[in-house]
Amino acid sequence: MKFIVTGSIQSSRGPRLIVSCALIFIILFIAAHAVREIQATGFYPAQIRENLGGEGKSFVLILEDLHIDIFLFSMALLFLFSILYQTGLSIAAKNSLIYASFFSALINVVSRAACVWTGEASYLVFISFLLLHISLALLCIIAFYHMYIAENIFPG
Repeated sequence: MKFIVTGSIQSSRGPRLIVSCALIFIILFIAAHAVREIQATGFYPAQIRENLGGEGKSFVLILEDLHIDIFLFSMALLFLFSILYQTGLSIAAKNSLIYASFFSALINVVSRAACVWTGEASYLVFISFLLLHISLALLCIIAFYHMYIAENIFPG
């Protein structure tokens, strides 16, 4: 994965096709995750509170689902952040996108677990769900824009 660090993804002779295919799968993951979460927990805070915090909900079952999300989101974020640092955005913009994506993912995971004990966490689940999926989609759009549309920094 040296190309993620070297900046060679802009070159048409580089691994742009490999990175593009990986980005397509990340986009499919984001969409599938959003649909699965809405189906499993609901979209609005009242539905989330009922589905995650209702009687008989086991913290262990919720934790089992969360540990998969933690791994998958950490890999997707690692890949997207590596691509992001090769874009022409300012350091402040890059860091803002990274912090927004990271903290929305972290808050989403923690608040989903907290819904077992307090229904008020459902508002955090709702807000962090929206922010997480919007920021991930934005990172993918920026990556594609940088690879195919933006001025090529590394010609050849």
